[in-house]
Amino acid sequence: MDGWTEREAMGEERRMEREKKRGSCRQGLSELVNYERVKEYCLKVLGHQQDHFKAMYRAGIAFYHLGDYECALRYLRDAKSREPTDTNVLRYIQLTEMKMSKSGQQVRESGKEALG
Repeated sequence: MDGWTEREAMGEERRMEREKKRGSCRQGLSELVNYERVKEYCLKVLGHQQDHFKAMYRAGIAFYHLGDYECALRYLRDAKSREPTDTNVLRYIQLTEMKMSKSGQQVRESGKEALG
């Protein structure tokens, strides 16, 4: 077993199973949230109070989970301008930029395949 004892291998197997369960729980939780509804509500709040931090942040998260990364980034950056040290905002900005970078890379790669 590549230098592993049976006990270590079993422990690693259990750890991987726990991680798999955690991941499916997180995915299940995000499926319970109706991000379209969150987005609509936050936009309604922002229509009345343009500088409402929590509505900006939550709108950014909703747009992120709906796959509209440009809008997500816009709202998250607005939220950051009001709370520059909020770690949740900073984390979602980073996640959004990574998604945008990855999707831009996929678009470029599919364009190369079409030409090649």
